[in-house]
Amino acid sequence: MYDVLKFLHIVAAIVWVGAGFWTGFFGARVAASKDPARAQAFAADMAIGSRIITSSAALVLVFGAWMVVTEDAWTWEQAWIVIGVVAVVIGGFLGGMFFAPNTTKALKAFEEGRIPDAIATMRKIGMGSRAMTVLLLVVVFAMVAKWGA
Repeated sequence: MYDVLKFLHIVAAIVWVGAGFWTGFFGARVAASKDPARAQAFAADMAIGSRIITSSAALVLVFGAWMVVTEDAWTWEQAWIVIGVVAVVIGGFLGGMFFAPNTTKALKAFEEGRIPDAIATMRKIGMGSRAMTVLLLVVVFAMVAKWGA
């Protein structure tokens, strides 16, 4: 059972990190292109992407917690596990308080024809997404190295 949980945890983490990477780096490229149609399409994709990111982050937490509960070698006090839980909490907070509202703001600005405002908001989302991706990569390293195990 542990191997299945670990596999599902890793797959969910891959999706989360990959979607964040795509949003941050491809989004910056789209915003820099100054093509309003391309930027608006990307903003709409980000709205869908946020559901993928939220779902995969929740699955990372569920499968990770399930492994801690069922595997005697892992405890909630180990640094690498605490770091992972903190990252999920930060991701959830940023998702609800930063990414979702700014995605809505960018889409509304596009609909109202305020293209410069929309692109500026997308740049802000991209910077936040790149920062979150760096955090997730630190977490991945902490998990692989088993800090504090």
